[in-house]
Amino acid sequence: MTALKILCCGDVEGSLSQLFDKVQNVMKKAGNFDLLFCVGDFLSADSEQLALYQKGEKKAPLTTFVLGPTKQECAHYYDIGDGGELAENIVFLGKSGVYATREGLRIAYLSGVESETSDACHFSRADVDAIQVALMNERNFQGVDVLLTSQWPAGIEQHAAPLPVSSDSFGSKLVSELAKNIKPRYHFVGLQDIHYERLPYRNHVVLAERDKHVTRFIGLATLNNKAKKKHLYAFNVVPMKLMSPPDLNSQPDGVTECPYVPAEKPAGKEEASSQFFYDMSAAAAEKRKGEAEMDAPDAKKQQQPRTPCWFCLASPEVEKHLVVSVGNQCYLALAKGGLSPDHVLILPISHVQSLVSCNKEVADDIILYKKALERYFRQKNLGMICFERNFRSPHLQYQVVPIDEPYETSVKDVFLEESFRERVPLSEIPTNGELRQIVPIGVPYFYAELAGARFVHRIAKGENFPLQFGRQAVCTLLNTPEKIDWRACALSKEEELEWAKSFRANFKKFDPFL
Repeated sequence: MTALKILCCGDVEGSLSQLFDKVQNVMKKAGNFDLLFCVGDFLSADSEQLALYQKGEKKAPLTTFVLGPTKQECAHYYDIGDGGELAENIVFLGKSGVYATREGLRIAYLSGVESETSDACHFSRADVDAIQVALMNERNFQGVDVLLTSQWPAGIEQHAAPLPVSSDSFGSKLVSELAKNIKPRYHFVGLQDIHYERLPYRNHVVLAERDKHVTRFIGLATLNNKAKKKHLYAFNVVPMKLMSPPDLNSQPDGVTECPYVPAEKPAGKEEASSQFFYDMSAAAAEKRKGEAEMDAPDAKKQQQPRTPCWFCLASPEVEKHLVVSVGNQCYLALAKGGLSPDHVLILPISHVQSLVSCNKEVADDIILYKKALERYFRQKNLGMICFERNFRSPHLQYQVVPIDEPYETSVKDVFLEESFRERVPLSEIPTNGELRQIVPIGVPYFYAELAGARFVHRIAKGENFPLQFGRQAVCTLLNTPEKIDWRACALSKEEELEWAKSFRANFKKFDPFL
C-alpha cells in the first residue's frame, strides 16, 4: 500500500512558469510527486504564459489538475467543454464532479463562486446537489479523499483558531454543506490570499455514531504573494478504499467537532400537519405547549399527554371506523387522506411517543404487522415504504405506504434527492445498528425504511423541519405532487367506511392477530 505524493498550490494567476519552476525545485529535494492540484484562480485576464505550454515550448513536469475560473475575463481560456486539457499535463477538471485516479484516489471538485444561477464562473445549488446525490447514493459511501474548491466554506473557523476576517463574509454555505455531507479527508481552497491550516475535525457525532475519518482543511495563499505566506502544500495519502477501518478512522490529537451547523431554512408559514385521524391544526393552539415540551431535545423520559391523545385507542377522539385490525399492543388503521386505499398506520394502543421510546412488547407488535403487510402487499405485486416522524407528534405513528415494485429500485435515490432539496440530510443506519443507539429518547427525528435500507435524520433544536417530508418524498417518487397535502385526498365518512371494510376483508388472511 504505497502512498501518493501530492502537491497543492493556491492561486497561480497565470504565473505558470514560476509555479512549475518551484515544483521542480521541490522535487529535486524531496523526490518526484505524483500529482499537483491548483485551487483558486489558475489563470489571469492576461495569461500569456499558457500559450508557451499549449505550443509545447514548455511542459508541466507532472500531471496538474486545476479548477475553473471565478472571473469572467478568464472564462474564454476554459472554453473546452466541461473539462479537458488546457495544455499537456495541465487538466481542467470541469465545473463540478468527482474524479478517480487509476490508483483509486477520489477527488471531488467545485469550480467558481456561489451564485443563484450557474455559469462559467459561478456554481449554484444544482451543482452542489449533483455532487452530493452522485456520491451519497453509492452503497456504503464513506467519503472522498480530496475536495478542491476555490471558494471557502462559511464557518470553517468554528471550534478552531480565528481568521483575520470571519469566513462568513467571503465563504459559501453551499461549500460548507458539501464538505459536511461528502466528508473529504483533505479540503483545499484559495482565492483569499490566506494561509490557514485548521485543526482536523470529526465527521461523526461522538457517542451517537461510530468513528469516521477526520477532515484536514487547508487554505492556501496566492503563489506570488509578497508576504511570503504559504502557498504550496505537500502531503502523502493512501486512497481510502485501500485502507483498513482502524487506520482510516484513527483520531489524531487536537481533533475538534465539525465546524458546520445544519443550514437554516427560511422561516415561513407553518406547514399543514400530516394526515392521521383529524386535522392537527385545529387543535394546535391548545396542544402547542405540551407538544413543544415533548419535542424538546433535552427531554429525558416518556411524557404523558396533558390533553386527551388523539391516537390512544381508548380515547373518544379516535375515528374508530378507520381501525382495521387490533393486536396485543398495537393497532392498524387507514391513514386519513391516504395516498392509496392500502396506506395504513401502525399505532400503539396505549400512549407511546416514538419507536425509540417503545418497549419490547410494542416493538414486537410493530414487527408482526410489518411482516404481515409485506406479505399482503407482495401478493399484489407491491413493495412498501415505512417512515416515522417523531416531531410535533405526541403519539407514535408508523406509516406504511405501498408502492408498485418497479419504484423500489429508485426509492432511495428519490428520498436522498428530496433530503438535499429540503436540507435535511439522511444518514444510513449500519446493518447491525439500532435506531435507539443513534437517537436518544426525547430527541426528535425522522426515520425511514427504504428498499432494505434504513435512514434517520436527527432534528436539531429550532430546525424548521418540513412536517410533510415523508409524504412529499413519496409523492415525488410516484409523480403525484397533487397529493402532497393530505386534505386533497380526504374522503367522505361513507367512502372511508367502504375503504376500511374492503381492507379488512382483503387483509384478513394475513392479519397476525386473527
